[in-house]
Amino acid sequence: MFVTEISAGLVRHRARGPVTVPAISTAYLDWARHADFDPFLPVVWDLRGERLEIALDELVTIPRATNQVTGRLRSGLRTAVLVDNAVAEFAAGLVARNPAWAADVRVFREERDALSWLQRDGLR
Repeated sequence: MFVTEISAGLVRHRARGPVTVPAISTAYLDWARHADFDPFLPVVWDLRGERLEIALDELVTIPRATNQVTGRLRSGLRTAVLVDNAVAEFAAGLVARNPAWAADVRVFREERDALSWLQRDGLR
């Protein structure tokens, strides 16, 4: 499960429990249906402190699910993934390098680095 917060021009999805593909898909679809949905906002997926329960072959399904909702609208925008362990960093890195993403996705261990990157070049 994820808790989603929108503030200061940033969408933050915080994991609260095991990180699974259904949990990611549900959080994303709930955000896309939210009255304040704006596909142009930068996004942080905060996986820190939670166990990753995703098989390697499931990783390719994540960008497919999100791109179905926003299509290429997110082209040129940024999504940061915050992790705190090597397994999550490896898995998130594989997802981030998937060319199917409509957004630029990067993996970070430090929140300040993620926020700095998201706000670079005049992003909201």
